[in-house]
Amino acid sequence: MKLNELKIIVSFFILSNVCLICFSIHLNREILEEFSPQLGPEIDLSYREITSIDSDTFYGLTNIKELSLSNNQITELNQSIFQGLENLESLSLTSNNLTSIRSDTFRGLTQLKILNLNLNQIKHLDSGSFIDLINLQYL
Repeated sequence: MKLNELKIIVSFFILSNVCLICFSIHLNREILEEFSPQLGPEIDLSYREITSIDSDTFYGLTNIKELSLSNNQITELNQSIFQGLENLESLSLTSNNLTSIRSDTFRGLTQLKILNLNLNQIKHLDSGSFIDLINLQYL
């Protein structure tokens, strides 16, 4: 679909055999809320042209172990955006447009082992950005 003039793309999220149609590139809790009991331990939201994520989108999804938000257009991560993903072990934010990481972006992700921030434009890390990542093995 390269070199097209499309203004709106309908994204299809496949979450544990549930097809969810999303008409926005802004990810919010409303999209995930209805299906949260049926979500498996892995969520792949790569290549969805997501530009922003509400702060409470992932809150309470304690069964999630792997989350991929790679190859989107995310420019910033709200403070404590991943709060509630207390069992998350792998987080991929590869190939976005991130320029900075705030001090409490990854707060509470004490089980996180893999954090992939490759291919971003990060120029600034707040002091303490990775302080809660006590089990981190790969950055």
